[in-house]
Amino acid sequence: MLENTYTTSRLYQLLGPVLDPQCRVPQGVDLTELFDLGMELCRQGHWQRGIDILERLRQPEQSSQRYAGIYFSYLGLGLATQRGHIAEGLRLCRFGARRQGDHPETHLNLARALLHAGYHALAYEAARKGLAVDPEHPELTAFIARVGRRRPLAFPFLDRGHAFNRWLGALRHRCQSLLGRNPGQKRSGL
Repeated sequence: MLENTYTTSRLYQLLGPVLDPQCRVPQGVDLTELFDLGMELCRQGHWQRGIDILERLRQPEQSSQRYAGIYFSYLGLGLATQRGHIAEGLRLCRFGARRQGDHPETHLNLARALLHAGYHALAYEAARKGLAVDPEHPELTAFIARVGRRRPLAFPFLDRGHAFNRWLGALRHRCQSLLGRNPGQKRSGL
């Protein structure tokens, strides 16, 4: 919990300059500590406060060369899912995953932002790339299990949302359920 990590006076010392929009971050404040605090707030579900901190740290005069990819991925995920800035959020998530591709959380955040934007297949692929970095990552494993791979289209030349594909997909699902097969399970030996 945040309460265990930061004392109230330390939080005030860190957050005071950042949350005041008229004030720049003073020289003596450790930016890494502020980044960590912003990301930790996001991880715990306090998105608005976390995004406020991360956005405030993205000052134009500061070079993006100093920031790790995970910072951009959290800022992008927050902008896409919490503030509705999908294009900017996806751009930042992609940049974060390219910049720090060896960090599975950057791929997870990209996958979450892509799924939120409606790009199911791309979200699945981003999560798979994250699992290639860390096959034991519990959140990526859960994401893959929840999102899963989509079944092939009945009519590949039609859009996934077309009535024929939707109707035949639902019929296929019902038939497989009646036959006792899990709809996501692959056929074996036939």
